[in-house]
Amino acid sequence: MFYLIEPLENGEKQEKQEIYIDEKEAAPNQLSFNFITDFFHVTIPEGVKNIWRRAFADSRFLISVKIPESVTEIECQAFFRCRLLESVNIPKSVTSIGKSAFFDCGSLKSITIPQNVSTIQQNTFMDCLSLSSVVIPVGVETIEARAFKHCSSLISVIIPGGVTGIGMSAFCGCTSLVSVTIPEGVMWIEDITFEECNSLVSMTIPKSVISIGDSSFCNCVSMESMVILGNVTYIGDCAFYGCRSLTSVIIPEGVNYIGRCAFYGCRSLTSVIIPEDITDIQEMAFPNHTEVKRSCVVFWSIKNHSICDDLSKKRVYIIFLALFRQNIPEVVIRAIMRIVKVNVLKPYIA
Repeated sequence: MFYLIEPLENGEKQEKQEIYIDEKEAAPNQLSFNFITDFFHVTIPEGVKNIWRRAFADSRFLISVKIPESVTEIECQAFFRCRLLESVNIPKSVTSIGKSAFFDCGSLKSITIPQNVSTIQQNTFMDCLSLSSVVIPVGVETIEARAFKHCSSLISVIIPGGVTGIGMSAFCGCTSLVSVTIPEGVMWIEDITFEECNSLVSMTIPKSVISIGDSSFCNCVSMESMVILGNVTYIGDCAFYGCRSLTSVIIPEGVNYIGRCAFYGCRSLTSVIIPEDITDIQEMAFPNHTEVKRSCVVFWSIKNHSICDDLSKKRVYIIFLALFRQNIPEVVIRAIMRIVKVNVLKPYIA
């Protein structure tokens, strides 16, 4: 078994060299080159089915790889830390790309994932700093933890229908990411998924999502608009912490938990609408009075008076504009006003 390389020296191509792999080094139909670290352009021959674990790992000068249609699997860390790798074609025949397969390939600019790959595994493209374009096919069902973490040149991502889960830190630190499309069918957004996506301006969470994890959008400093649809029941700790451009949030019916510091540090927040049946709001869930602009109003519909005691514990500063519709006694209203430090309350009639 052999492969061909075209080394470059002083800008000139040398003659192609054949390097033979002893049967002891590679089993039939499988390829492992981890004993070679200095080559530039690789063409893998037709007939190879698997690219073994760490086959090209830490190859210092690898620039491009051509993979034939016979390959069905790229194993974990196959191209790990190939920092000069700019171009690699992944053929349609590939059904599995292993964990950390392209980890820290800092010069890789674009990638097309084949249709038959169902899972983008952990760390697959993590620290691919130059990756600006990625095509995720309809066949993908899961994007695992840290799959695209720190892909700081990635501008936009369309997540196809069929994906049910987005793993922890999957897009964390994608600082150039402007837009993400999350389809119906995604059921959860894990912890830290989009943390520090500094260029992300807006986000719509589809109805299928039931959980928004801890720090999932933490420090998305350009985020201006967040629409949460339908069936979310859980908003985790620090979920939107530090989203300082966020101006309004509508929290849908069905949410029963808003975590600690969930919206803390959202200094531009001017409107929050909270459902009446919410059962648990942790401390510092919303910005305190020193961070909120004076125009900040939180609307809260209430059914009973027990919430009054809870307010002082949770330190949520609220102006009630809809209380008169609830037939709440004036004495209760004034008690609430003292708790939330509001001096003037005028009836609001829509």
